[in-house]
Amino acid sequence: MELATRQEFVLEQRQLQRVAESLVLKGDISGLTAEERTRFYLSLCEQLGLNPATQPLAILRLNGKEVLYPTRGATDQLAAIHRLNREIIDGPKVIDLAGARDAAHAPRGVKRGVKRAAVGSGTAEN
Repeated sequence: MELATRQEFVLEQRQLQRVAESLVLKGDISGLTAEERTRFYLSLCEQLGLNPATQPLAILRLNGKEVLYPTRGATDQLAAIHRLNREIIDGPKVIDLAGARDAAHAPRGVKRGVKRAAVGSGTAEN
């Protein structure tokens, strides 16, 4: 193995470790370079079956971390892929929490969920 190839390999291993630490252990994409973010975004879209040209994920700063957050476009695409029919049962309501009660109907059953996001705080709860 040539010296240049070994150095590239070591550098690549360090980059992978840094990326893994940032993403897996911290859940934060702010430690990634612009190129790494682009690769990660495209890879995630491909894994989920999302069209990256529709910008299905947004980068948000929540609780001091930069995270990828699925947009309405992502949920619409995922619902189509998994043949889910969605409806809002109750809401949206805004007091100190913004939220809506929803139901997703899958071909083999019904899954219900509630999503609430605190207004202005950047936090969310199920």
